[in-house]
Amino acid sequence: MQCADASQSPLLPTRVIDVSPVGLDAGLVCLRDDRNKVDRAARYVALSHCWGKCIPFATTTENLEDRKREVRIEDMSQVFQEAVLITRRLGIRYLWIDTLCIVQNDQHDWEVEASRMAKVYMDAFVVIGASNSNADDQGFLGPRDHSGSIDWVRSLPNGRTSCLALSLLPPAGERWTFGRDPVSSEPLQSRAWCLQERYLAQRILLYGARQLFWECRAISRAEDGDLRLGNLHNLDRLRGTASIKRTIFDPRPDGDSEVNYRGWYEMIEEYTQRSITHQSDRFPALSGVADAIAQTSRDAYLAGTWRKGLIEGLLWCAMNRDEPLKKPTSYRAPSWSWASAEGPVQFIVYHFIERCRWKRGIADYEQLATFEDCDVEKDGPDVYGTVSSGHLRLHAPLLPVKSLYPADDRPPFSDELLPPLKNSIVDKVVEVEVGNETFYLQAGVDMAPEPVLLQQQLFVLFLARLPDGNHGFSPFMDHRFGLLVRRTDKDSETYERIGIIDSPILTKDTSGGVSMTLVRLLEKSLRFLERLSPSADKSPVFNLTPRLFVPERVLTEEPEEEMPPDPLPELKQHSISVTLV
Repeated sequence: MQCADASQSPLLPTRVIDVSPVGLDAGLVCLRDDRNKVDRAARYVALSHCWGKCIPFATTTENLEDRKREVRIEDMSQVFQEAVLITRRLGIRYLWIDTLCIVQNDQHDWEVEASRMAKVYMDAFVVIGASNSNADDQGFLGPRDHSGSIDWVRSLPNGRTSCLALSLLPPAGERWTFGRDPVSSEPLQSRAWCLQERYLAQRILLYGARQLFWECRAISRAEDGDLRLGNLHNLDRLRGTASIKRTIFDPRPDGDSEVNYRGWYEMIEEYTQRSITHQSDRFPALSGVADAIAQTSRDAYLAGTWRKGLIEGLLWCAMNRDEPLKKPTSYRAPSWSWASAEGPVQFIVYHFIERCRWKRGIADYEQLATFEDCDVEKDGPDVYGTVSSGHLRLHAPLLPVKSLYPADDRPPFSDELLPPLKNSIVDKVVEVEVGNETFYLQAGVDMAPEPVLLQQQLFVLFLARLPDGNHGFSPFMDHRFGLLVRRTDKDSETYERIGIIDSPILTKDTSGGVSMTLVRLLEKSLRFLERLSPSADKSPVFNLTPRLFVPERVLTEEPEEEMPPDPLPELKQHSISVTLV
């Protein structure tokens, strides 16, 4: 095997299932608990599965001793029976299944073993992924659809025959294409815990509805012969991005698009789309990956974000308007963490350029906030697990909100002018005052606002800026990213997050008409187009998007301009130390 040294046998987990116990009938297995033995190194298989809504075949304090003596295979759930069968066929003696190897009604045992779960999956010789099973009582080795395969028999001139197996391509949406997860629609991929299990596995067999898939650190291969170098769900890839020195806010004159932690936040976007039985498991179900990254990056883990990738990690919002975020019924994370909300999230600094469809590099971001201190209280033995509280202190511009109201088609936020720039989640307008001028910003509230919310004093905490489009010859406005916050107490200097700021800097003219900022934008666009010099036989190539022309190539080479000055230089005078909880 090329993916790792398969000759080494790691220490066994605290408990394992012996699928070939000496002295027992083939229809029996037993639970081994040899934690006090010194020599416990051996290969083992781990199972990744969906529990489902049925009562699990689980180990409890009441049946633990009986399980150590024997377990009848026929009494086990169908998924567990099939995992035993595969383990035996692989010639491996031990199998680890969470519901059997962790005492489910012992809180202390669960906390201790859950903190070790990452190592269990990392050290397993191979992980079995029951991808097509919805629940433990539904097996994953059932009949599969082979209608797309036919045998073509033909006669040869020498009197012999030849047989050629032909595979018909499935519909386009089901093909294993580059960049697409071949089992993304399988039930296992909807479970939050299973994302970490897949990342941590050195080798994993994914039993899909149509075919079997193999993934390791080197390659991904399908049963039908398709081969893909690399692996999207690869821990080494996450470690690699975490080790990159440059952040999204650092200049990259060499044009390198790689930035630190982008892989982590992309994983979080996928993770938050998955279901989880106990919302309190949000951090524990990722703690193994977080631990592995921390060992490589030597960075501080801050309630789902990272010290060296903090600002971009704070700029999250709902993934789409049709799935608003919900407030957890009990405390799970500080308000600034993505884990404080239930529902799919996105990290907007990575999506802004794709949203605008322009060719500008992400090196142009300017950080407006600086880190001062952070203290996250852990709740349990897992340092990357559940938290009981968290305080984050930043030094950043903070401005009071004069008013907040729903956005509509009135300027300066007319849909005829802003759709390429607009985040669909921001459906509010906030007014702030800098000097003697009023500015308008697009904002979105994280969760359904309480009536009292709009009656409270709100603030805008500015975190990042994307300078206007003179830089790099792109016709776009100066953009701001930040948080909408409120005081936790009337006289307190601590704040909690309630929403996101994702907006260009806009003003109105004295008559309340179209934003003069937008007029300047249109003027800049015309000047930008005039700078294009098409060749004699070819016109400029444009990608036509609704209400916006985006040049796909600039046919003249001119020296890059310096980053334009901030149109709100007074803003930095409002920078103070702000504590978020």
